[in-house]
Amino acid sequence: MRYVSLAVDAAPTYATFLPVVARMWERLGYRTIAHLERSPVWTETAFGRLVTAEIERAGVVSVAIDPAESLGALGATLPPTIRSAAANTMRVVRLVAAAHTAPGDFVMTADVDMLPLSRDFFAEHAAESAPVCIRRPFYHAWGEASLHLPRSLARGEWRFAMCYAGARTEAWLDMLGLVPGDSAASMAVLLGTFSPGDSPWDLDERIFSSAVLGRPGSMGALEFVEAGRYRQGDVELLEPSGARFEDNVSPGLCRYGVGYRADSLPIDYIPWRFYCHDGLDCAQFGPVGDAFPELRPWLGEYVEAVRPLLSDHSLWTGRCCA
Repeated sequence: MRYVSLAVDAAPTYATFLPVVARMWERLGYRTIAHLERSPVWTETAFGRLVTAEIERAGVVSVAIDPAESLGALGATLPPTIRSAAANTMRVVRLVAAAHTAPGDFVMTADVDMLPLSRDFFAEHAAESAPVCIRRPFYHAWGEASLHLPRSLARGEWRFAMCYAGARTEAWLDMLGLVPGDSAASMAVLLGTFSPGDSPWDLDERIFSSAVLGRPGSMGALEFVEAGRYRQGDVELLEPSGARFEDNVSPGLCRYGVGYRADSLPIDYIPWRFYCHDGLDCAQFGPVGDAFPELRPWLGEYVEAVRPLLSDHSLWTGRCCA
């Protein structure tokens, strides 16, 4: 089984996209595991009830988690930005999805607002049989991004973005010390690696990258295997088909209105985010209908149903974006 791991707090800014992206991933061969911030929003507001009903219809495996509970006693030692913002904790919780999957399953992290469009790029690949298989791996470097292929991806110098970090269940459990069946306990293990001097931003990337590049199996030289495919030890790295490292670190990505053409779909797409109740518009989902025409009828109905619910100002008061 192939899974994609997503997480959201209860803010509409991101939660609104969950039913949409889950249906897209399902059509690409992934079942969604979504960690939801434990919040009364899901049961006590019309917006929350609609979102949870739609993700249930989409076959999403949803797991509730309390960010404050996950921090536990560790919370007292962390900066206010990670203690108070559920968003920071919900980013990290994507790394524990494999606590709920079976041996041999492939689990890949992604963002709720990164809408996957390319059937080819996300199709099942032989590289996924490796312990770790990361798509678009050259997204981030600790220092200045180099346009030259490095000899190796060294721990502490390179990091991977969460779109799209994948591994087999066994590798996730082993390299991160996850507790099978228990998201909260797994989170306690991960957050226990946090040092008071660390920045809470992109903590998930640092935890994952350090774990992957610290594995004995990942040691060695970075090798070019074929167009769009690299390997370092037993870690497989996939770029868009035909892309070379020198083409730059994030080929194929577009935002709405920037480089998008319906006849030339990128591998993924970021719709504009909205920060007020009247910001949602069907037009921002145009590429979804182009890539998955069968979703157009449902998508129109969903947008029309959710848009008036966003006028509930309690959804926005005191919320931090996920």
